[in-house]
Amino acid sequence: MKVKCVLNKLSDIPAQIYSGLEGWIADYELPIEIGQLSTVYAMKILKNHLWYLVEVEGLADPRYYPAYLFEIVDKRISRYWIVNDDIDEDDGNMKTVSFGFKELLEDPFFYGELLEDNPKQEEIFARYKRLMDDEYYEV
Repeated sequence: MKVKCVLNKLSDIPAQIYSGLEGWIADYELPIEIGQLSTVYAMKILKNHLWYLVEVEGLADPRYYPAYLFEIVDKRISRYWIVNDDIDEDDGNMKTVSFGFKELLEDPFFYGELLEDNPKQEEIFARYKRLMDDEYYEV
């Protein structure tokens, strides 16, 4: 799946998407450029909103961003994705649904360790990144 950034200010999307999220304020401009094409490495439905895991130029690690910021330019989903559902105990036991590669979805600490530059998680992500980027080379 490939997306193009069409918005990069939180004030351009519904406030309920980012309200209550630490560090997200309405006038914040996200570090993603309008027009940037990105491979979606995972996606999740959290608090009834869709989020995409994408890489942003200038940031070392992939991050989740609200789907409202993007338009889909390649609708094919990755052959490396699985689906997982879970209960979010931090959000009143709401059900979440995620799509992504196995290690990300099955290890609850994977994403946090990736953001903390754990070499094992970085290696696994780099492998899936290459595989998924190659799926969409013609876009």
